[in-house]
Amino acid sequence: MANEGHRYTLQRYTGPASRYTCPQCGQRRKFTRYVDAATGEHLAEHVGRCDRQERCGYHLKPREYFAACGERPSAEWTPPPPPPELPGHRMCRADVRSAMGQPCNLLAYLTDVVGLDADRVNATAWEYCVGGWPEPGRFHGAATFWQVDTTGAVRSGKVIQYNPATGRRVKQGGTNWVHVLKGGIPEGYRLEQCLFGEHLLPKYPAAPVAIVEAEKTALVARALVPEVLWLAVGGAGELKLSKVLPLAGREVYLWPDLGAFDTWTAKASELAPLFASITVVDLLESKATDAERARGLDLADYLLSRNGYTSTATAPQPEPTPQPVPAPAAALLPPPRIQAPRTGRAVLIRSKRGRYASGLMPSGAFAFDATTSATALVLTEMEALRALDAWRDVDLSGPDACALVPTLQPLCEWDAMRPE
Repeated sequence: MANEGHRYTLQRYTGPASRYTCPQCGQRRKFTRYVDAATGEHLAEHVGRCDRQERCGYHLKPREYFAACGERPSAEWTPPPPPPELPGHRMCRADVRSAMGQPCNLLAYLTDVVGLDADRVNATAWEYCVGGWPEPGRFHGAATFWQVDTTGAVRSGKVIQYNPATGRRVKQGGTNWVHVLKGGIPEGYRLEQCLFGEHLLPKYPAAPVAIVEAEKTALVARALVPEVLWLAVGGAGELKLSKVLPLAGREVYLWPDLGAFDTWTAKASELAPLFASITVVDLLESKATDAERARGLDLADYLLSRNGYTSTATAPQPEPTPQPVPAPAAALLPPPRIQAPRTGRAVLIRSKRGRYASGLMPSGAFAFDATTSATALVLTEMEALRALDAWRDVDLSGPDACALVPTLQPLCEWDAMRPE
């Protein structure tokens, strides 16, 4: 358990029964309560943290509860010695093979409803080890996103049921883990997660890496923008050092979902020394309309829309009934839209002062970062376009001049990897 030296800790996840209803947003099985290590009992039912930090954000800590005249337990307590760390649980590759090629509601949505090329979708699913849950029951046909590390070891798999007509995740009881469905982690072991798609890092050592929140987003982005290696952390609060260690020395781009930009920007500053470069992209924050925010626009929806496909979050919707809410402050209004080129190119800039490279953005803009620097750099699309304009007409004849070198060639060759 985290924070072993503290008396009050968040309850360890042992299954759906260890999560409760959030007192603020009312979501079931999304609230983690604090436990008194001296007695093993919970504190008051409203003392805890909502797992939906980007949408709800509720977190009442024990010290805040006691400061507000909450009842402090009287039992004496001495911090126990930290227990030995348990080895991480590993699963069999046969489990992965059993799900690959099985009917999957998410893949069916992408091909039958959205209209993506079936061969492209299936090849990407094989490459990322995404299959359909084969066992009968409410999770039959659910997308199974396997977590395979850089050594090829299977850590676990997240099982998510999607509505095949809308592509949206089933909210109530639609998410589980393979190890839970198979009886739980054996005693003496612990769950040790990794990045979704991590097994592809050794295969593409020179590819720029983009990190998103959801596994579905990584899958769709890879199918549409294969020049970049897309990985997923599994949630807004899962951008952790332990997960991104395999990315040391890589060129990394963070693509947070709506509402998580500030949190990921702060986290990028902490993680920056680990990478060759790190850039936080605010594309969704700057582009999303109020209606798209209300419908839960994510990067997958945005990429599908930009490439001529229609998803449930970007399809025209009837205007909602106006509600009597206060007008937003001017500072919170979205910035003006920018018409960027529709064709994307990888760009390399060399100068006497350093080497700069750009990552491909779906809008066609160029996000520049200093690959020789270990500091986090946050660029808006406007800044990226201004940088491009500033370098467009540079004189390339002088020995000390900067060079803007566009290329239409892919950074790496891609092929599908099927489980052995």
